[in-house]
Amino acid sequence: MKKVLGYWTGVMVLILMGCSDTPTHSANPVRQMAIGQFDRMITSADFSGLVVVVAAWCPPCREELPDVARLYRGGLPEGLKIVALSLDEGDAKPVQRLVADLNLPFPVYMVGMPAAAHYKIVGVPSVMTVKAGRILEKIPGRQTPAQLTARIKSLTDTD
Repeated sequence: MKKVLGYWTGVMVLILMGCSDTPTHSANPVRQMAIGQFDRMITSADFSGLVVVVAAWCPPCREELPDVARLYRGGLPEGLKIVALSLDEGDAKPVQRLVADLNLPFPVYMVGMPAAAHYKIVGVPSVMTVKAGRILEKIPGRQTPAQLTARIKSLTDTD
């Protein structure tokens, strides 16, 4: 009797584990990073591209990110990158869920609210254009696909 009870207990545990709301591992994991480490990454001379500033709780961010993903999947000019900077704090699960729900193909770095003060971000979503490690502009508000494309094009123009 104890063996049968143990067997069925094990089966139930496995079934319940399969019902967990824990997100499955994404091909694009969320990377938690300190503000100093993130800043060194985007201000290095070899970084040029867009930094999309988002938060998992932000509806306009959820609207803009699919456009950013399409731009990324469409192919970027050589040497340009797109990364997302999440201002979310604490548990990474909401950000992981956002990445999985929207199937985001670019790196997402969870840096937290210190990034808002450091980069003087006034709201989300925002986009920062960076060329050779220099932040050229910070644009608050949701960007249209045409605006995102124009930002990428501006980074390929010669000075």
